[in-house]
Amino acid sequence: MATNGNGSHVTNGTTKRNDGLQIARELREKFMAFDELLRMTDGFDIGRIRRMLGMSQEDFAHTVGVTHSTAARWEHKKSRVPLDVIVKVSQIVRENA
Repeated sequence: MATNGNGSHVTNGTTKRNDGLQIARELREKFMAFDELLRMTDGFDIGRIRRMLGMSQEDFAHTVGVTHSTAARWEHKKSRVPLDVIVKVSQIVRENA
């Protein structure tokens, strides 16, 4: 396979560089979607959901597999609720609906 002057591989008159640009665009779109998802989780009101489920903070923490202090930090917005916990809480809410 030949290369052109800038080091890109040339195949039938087209360059692999275009493939690289397409990959970069796709990665940027995925990053933007992930960033938006993270911003949405900032508003995830874990305390309201816990109360809706009728659980104490201690019971809730045990159910999702974290310490009481971790659950308290989420409720007081001292730390962000991880995505895997949001998924788990969503499943718990569906099961108790």
